[in-house]
Amino acid sequence: MSLPAQATLAESFQSHLKGRRLHSAVFTTFEFDPTFFEQEIIPSLLDIAFSHATSMRLVQLEDHLKNVPGGIAVFYDAQHVSPSDSGSSRLDIRRVPVRHTKGVFHPKIALLLVEDLEPDEGGHHARTLLVACLSANITRAGWWSNLEAGHIEEIREGDKTSLKVDLLPFIAILLDAVRDRNLPQPELEGIKKFLGRTEKRTHRSVEGRLLPQFYGGHSSVVDFLADRAGEALNGCYLEVISPYFDKAPTCKVLQALVDRFAPREVRVFLPRNDSGENLCRDDFHASVSEIANVYWSVLPADALSMGGGERTKKRFVHAKVYRFFSRNPSREIVFVGSANLTTPAHERGNIECGLLIEVEAPKRPDFWLTRDSAARNAFAQSIEDGLEADLDAYCPLDVRFDWRSRKGELYWDSRLPSPPLKLQANGVLLGEMPSLPSKQWVALGEAISLALKECLERSSLLEVARPDKPVAHVLVQEEGMWGKPSLLKSLSTADILKYWSLLTAEQRAAFIAERSAEIKSLGLGNDLVIPLAKIIDRDTVFDRFAGIFHAFGCLERDVAKSLREGQEKIADYRIFGVRYDSLGSLLARIEAEAGEADRDAERYVMLLCAKQMCRELKHEFRDYWASRSKEAAQLESQIDRLDSLRQRVIEAGSADDTEFPAFLTWFDQWFLKRARGPATVAP
Repeated sequence: MSLPAQATLAESFQSHLKGRRLHSAVFTTFEFDPTFFEQEIIPSLLDIAFSHATSMRLVQLEDHLKNVPGGIAVFYDAQHVSPSDSGSSRLDIRRVPVRHTKGVFHPKIALLLVEDLEPDEGGHHARTLLVACLSANITRAGWWSNLEAGHIEEIREGDKTSLKVDLLPFIAILLDAVRDRNLPQPELEGIKKFLGRTEKRTHRSVEGRLLPQFYGGHSSVVDFLADRAGEALNGCYLEVISPYFDKAPTCKVLQALVDRFAPREVRVFLPRNDSGENLCRDDFHASVSEIANVYWSVLPADALSMGGGERTKKRFVHAKVYRFFSRNPSREIVFVGSANLTTPAHERGNIECGLLIEVEAPKRPDFWLTRDSAARNAFAQSIEDGLEADLDAYCPLDVRFDWRSRKGELYWDSRLPSPPLKLQANGVLLGEMPSLPSKQWVALGEAISLALKECLERSSLLEVARPDKPVAHVLVQEEGMWGKPSLLKSLSTADILKYWSLLTAEQRAAFIAERSAEIKSLGLGNDLVIPLAKIIDRDTVFDRFAGIFHAFGCLERDVAKSLREGQEKIADYRIFGVRYDSLGSLLARIEAEAGEADRDAERYVMLLCAKQMCRELKHEFRDYWASRSKEAAQLESQIDRLDSLRQRVIEAGSADDTEFPAFLTWFDQWFLKRARGPATVAP
């Protein structure tokens, strides 16, 4: 017996990402732990050495994610966000709750659009879509401790692919799930556009080998398997690994598999808890045993061990695998994904996903599972209570907050108006709302929006209280994240200019490490960091005019390059954002440091550089600047407030020189007028 290759999910993704960079990503999950996703999963998708200290790693991620042009989004079942989350969302990730009234939103898929680091002969960075179907939720247990299953397929730019025929309808399901709420989904639309440029394979196999097939829930699982693999599955051996079953006396979906494919023998994994109790009903267990050629079975102990020793805690088996194999000829076809051996999963009650693939079979394939030979065990209730909708806990409320406008909105996603609602955070009342209309966005008042803003700087989870209902947890959808304050808040003007001048991610990471003292108390792991002494050299280029010009030149080139490539998000962060490295933050530091008269001349030159840069960007990118008219007006107002610097420079410089004001007028005029290169004349 040989089990399939085992690796962590992070290792699997990293092997496919080698030599590539992330352009955009869409994840779907049933259970969602947003803090774990930010702090542990996102770093595994980016090829950069991150700090082990939580807050420092988040600062590095803040910097890096603005360079992921297509963005990252997570679709999750609205009732299953982790209430243990106590932190504030820090990263620019779109979090999209989904409500599925016929069952639960249960697919676990990752769609990663990546591009080659090295360009081809034409200078093009070829793109690839990674399609990963998993059993794992986006939780600590799913990625770190459970025994899970998954498979990753690649679709290269311009490929002919058998996956397109079902992936596009699945994407349509996701878009339809949020269409009524008017939630734009640029990440999903970008992947849809990529798939639109690929060619569709309509045949199911090549030279007798099954091509990968995607299951998106448009038919029952049994019908899908029969349609895509046909005769290849009939009369095979079959083993089923599923942690959860129907809470019923019989297993109808297993019987349907047996009736359709007439397998020679079927082995069904029997889940047990740490006490050895079977995690299914007694009568269900008996009914499965009575089906001809069907046997309850177990995985080998070493596959479940989390370490050496008999007393080591065993992994919980959360994998969902349907494995068909034959010995003459040797052939192995596997269906892996999110579908448990339950009626809602198989009969289009839930939204599920999976991949049907043919793998390289050994000369004589054998079962992974061994028939259960233990004496009759006690029975315990399955722990998968969350897969049954709790109508009392169901709360169809969306909350979103825009960091650009500092305004919040509510949306009651139901056919009937809402009851009166109380919005709370850690038991503290933020505000009360009367009945909300059905399926309309309603703006929060200024006072509640302000309270929500202050709450979001500590935690992104809200508690919603309703009459005669349990308190529900709702994850706030935060937009315009470039307007949310960073963990790293108080860099000096010299620090910000130096940061703009850094060229590589490694240099920026080292720079953040030098400032570790400021963020030391803001997350786990920081007490393990040895703060690096900040090297101060007052004659360095970054403290004088050459450093100022160089830093602004770097910033302007980066922003202009981003806008020419259509990556407006990067420009938003760098120009209008409130992060530690934005232009607005530099202007705020100039204002805060204005009392130090010995540096006023340098600050005035910084102000002139800011004016010049904004003028040039406004001239070259008129449409972009016009589309950010409100933010641009706020930035220009911030610059205008600093014009008092000019008078202080005059007062400091004209005490012994009466011609200094006239010189400064001349200097301003020529400084702000950008020098142009000579015109090129065609021969």
